[in-house]
Amino acid sequence: QEPFHISKKKVTYSLIFIVSIIHLLNGFAVWIRYELESSKLLNAYVSLFSVSSEGKIPTWYSACTLLFCAVLLTLIAVSKRRNRDAFLKHWVGLAIIFAFMSLDEATSIHEMTNRPLQRIFDTSGPFLFAWVIPGIVAVFIVGIIYIKFLRGLPGRTRNLFLIAGSTYIFGVLGMELIGSNYASDHGRDLGYGVIASIEEVFEMSGIVEWH
Repeated sequence: QEPFHISKKKVTYSLIFIVSIIHLLNGFAVWIRYELESSKLLNAYVSLFSVSSEGKIPTWYSACTLLFCAVLLTLIAVSKRRNRDAFLKHWVGLAIIFAFMSLDEATSIHEMTNRPLQRIFDTSGPFLFAWVIPGIVAVFIVGIIYIKFLRGLPGRTRNLFLIAGSTYIFGVLGMELIGSNYASDHGRDLGYGVIASIEEVFEMSGIVEWH
């Protein structure tokens, strides 16, 4: 019996195609949301496809791909355990981090921290969406913990990890800071919708690179 094989190239191309379709549909949703008069039908379309308003389909896609990453990392951790790999805990940690990211994507846990943190720190400008403060701290801590792990990876794998991680983090935090600053000055208008869409492009691209 031949071993089951999944083509990484086919998976990558399939994800790129799906992401492209999602953002094409999102482009119409952003235009409808900010440029057209609302109606039940148009509002339903925006609710389904807009990435800037946690649309159901983009959110579901991102949560599923993050969960799939968590599953892959769990399988790697199992393999590393059998080989008594020195970085077993790091692989397990990555699986847990991606599982939490999937849960957060589906339930918007980070959004729930905005108001309490805004009251505590009286934030505005780039930190209007105050959840980025603990987010930046968390990324810094994880980065320090995983320095030795990254150094221990093969060169190509390490580079792919760094590219994927940097792309995703720039989307999650970098573009969020830009969007926060824009929203603080101009409110949530068409410009903000475009920024939020670009943010999701980076996030989804980073997830594709992880696969």
